[in-house]
Amino acid sequence: MAEEKTPLKWKFKTEDYVSSPILNEGILYFGSDDSFLYALDIKTGKEKWKVEVGSYNSVKSPISSQSTVYFGASDYFLYALDSDTGKEKWKFETGGNINSSPFHSNGILYFGSEDCHLYALDSKTGKEKWKFEAEGYIDRSSPAIANGILYFGCSNNDFLYALDSETGKEKWKFETKDCISSSSPIVVEGVIYFGSADCYLYALDSETGEEKWKFEAEGNIETSPLISDGIIYFGSQDNHIYAVNINIANELAPIKKEEELRNKELEIQMIDEADKNGIIEENIKTQYISGEITLERAIELQSQHNKEEKLKLKWKEEAKNNIIRVNCEQTADLDTMLLLRGCLVLVLDPDNGWAYGNHIKSQGGGTFAEHHIIMKYTLDDDGSPNWGIAVGPWFGHNCSQDELVETASGLDGFDKIKAEVMFDVVYEVWSRFVEYGSDENSDYESAYLCQKNVIPDTNDDEVWYAEDNFDQDDNMSTIDIESVSESVPGNMVFIS
Repeated sequence: MAEEKTPLKWKFKTEDYVSSPILNEGILYFGSDDSFLYALDIKTGKEKWKVEVGSYNSVKSPISSQSTVYFGASDYFLYALDSDTGKEKWKFETGGNINSSPFHSNGILYFGSEDCHLYALDSKTGKEKWKFEAEGYIDRSSPAIANGILYFGCSNNDFLYALDSETGKEKWKFETKDCISSSSPIVVEGVIYFGSADCYLYALDSETGEEKWKFEAEGNIETSPLISDGIIYFGSQDNHIYAVNINIANELAPIKKEEELRNKELEIQMIDEADKNGIIEENIKTQYISGEITLERAIELQSQHNKEEKLKLKWKEEAKNNIIRVNCEQTADLDTMLLLRGCLVLVLDPDNGWAYGNHIKSQGGGTFAEHHIIMKYTLDDDGSPNWGIAVGPWFGHNCSQDELVETASGLDGFDKIKAEVMFDVVYEVWSRFVEYGSDENSDYESAYLCQKNVIPDTNDDEVWYAEDNFDQDDNMSTIDIESVSESVPGNMVFIS
């Protein structure tokens, strides 16, 4: 039987992801997240050597020059190894991960680190020649050099930098609208090209940093561009690869710049018009400037917004006087503290019979967790007050505020906007009263506590909680509002 043909020549297994490989004189070099740099025979795939750089480190894509392989790793070091034997020649420590490949030019190694520095080292000795502190960390974008100028981008700021490659002095920097995390710049015929997370591919004058043109994709551009026969190719996170004609882009650039200038002037006029008419709410202002709504509509929406904000302020002030605090108990060893065992804050909306709060619920094993709660006040047939659970199958249902509000919004009499205001008060009160853990006693290091001296109108010996509000399953089904209020001076008495 004839042997089945296959295009696979060989494959080599590592213990984790591998980096991009490089080839030099018949040897394939690559790094892996298994902490090794590998050297394989390109013809057979047989291992010639491998070098481990610590444990649990990620080894990045190497470069090779003459008899040395250079690479960075997540242990903060840049390494130089003998390309034939793997023997270490030197290593240089930075203050952060080195995620990109270094660039070698005229005996100097240039590379960036997550410690926010771009380094220049003597490639033979590993001695630092200079370093430049950027305004953000340098991730997977490798530097480029042309005509004595070094170019690189940063991952958590929006600049492309141009430095003097001999001294490290800044020549200029160009601001985009988002970070340059992975797109390594290239320089061709006096123009530098690179992509940004703001979805644009940029073409700048390499000497001055002046923008020549830019092309907008529909997603972040984190790939490095490639130029061939007047066409620039690059990929985007919109799942497309683009081919852009550079000559046509150059022809259209003056027209687009003139259009951008007109649009900028119009935007300035609209901002001025919005300010004159008191349109200050950011979302409304943005809709007007973008042309989504007219000036008249923006004025109308701003007026509605002002009324809502005034009403919210009124609600907030009222809610601060309508707070019920229940279920705390004295701590055995902390005289000044109370231990939270249930709902600490209930902000009442007496107009509509709703209450909102944060609840400390037992998780079992002696641990407690914080949950949101919305409840509805009703009267039983005999006229006694009753708090029904508005959202969730049990009190303290593990659900976010947004989920609770969304669920309750379908119930009669529920005001979503007012609920959000009430929760603002809940958090304000919560942060004033609640502490998590105690520095004084390790028995309470994972407990929710409250300082007694911050509780209004409460003396040391007074009870600050209501008893018998929980059934055997720890479900808070009913609360006698008047008994709670009367036991704590300063609390409101709910009147239907």
